[in-house]
Amino acid sequence: MSESLVSAVVLAGQRARTTPLGEAAGVAADVLVPVAGRASLEWVVAALDQAQGVQLRVLAGPNRSALDTVPALVDLLQNPDVSWLEPEGDPASSAISGVRNLAAPVLVTAGDHALLSAAVVERFCAEARDLGADFVVGLVPYERVRAAFPESRRTVLKFAGQPCCGANLFLLNNATGVRAFEFWRALQQHRKQPRRIARALGLGLLFRYVTRRLTLAAALAVLSAKAGCQLGAVMVQDPVVAVDVDSVADWQLAEKIMSGEYP
Repeated sequence: MSESLVSAVVLAGQRARTTPLGEAAGVAADVLVPVAGRASLEWVVAALDQAQGVQLRVLAGPNRSALDTVPALVDLLQNPDVSWLEPEGDPASSAISGVRNLAAPVLVTAGDHALLSAAVVERFCAEARDLGADFVVGLVPYERVRAAFPESRRTVLKFAGQPCCGANLFLLNNATGVRAFEFWRALQQHRKQPRRIARALGLGLLFRYVTRRLTLAAALAVLSAKAGCQLGAVMVQDPVVAVDVDSVADWQLAEKIMSGEYP
């Protein structure tokens, strides 16, 4: 693995001005929900700061009025090496803006990833860079998530023989990798038009997925061709990486994990 520094981009915007989570926590943005006494976004920044070989470069959101309510985050932006960007209307667009002026490799993660640790960041970056694909996504085996948090409801990607959950970790190994975010943005633009999404992904791929015959490897191959870049995946074995704080239930779960109620 090359020893060059990994630049990090944190996506911290949100589509809706208010959400049930934000209202329940009494905060101006979901990434500011307090977990164990600190805003979720603060925990993410701390994990990146402690990770060897990684440097936070871009914070995409939240809106500046919300950010200014957390003194530690205001102080963060006094660092000339860290830039704040107004969040775009969707995560993919924010990611594209965030990575635009950065040299690869670039790590992209989410501002509500309160349980992220420096050790996970380091392992993911090392494995993703060794993989060599243009764009690498982190996934968590669902069996590990279910065993650790049996009562938690998670979004499961039901690949044949290998169901998994997202880890909110993405690595661009080179400039070509941004095409994955561009493909994602194109799909997001049609999120209320399932037929157009189906055509974009291909009916064959969707049929194999819904019938549980689509393997992760096959999905990556098809999506690589459609996105115009080589996609890869790294399995992250720590189940807490599948937990982000984007709902009241997940907020409560994160608090329990932080307090040691789960082993």
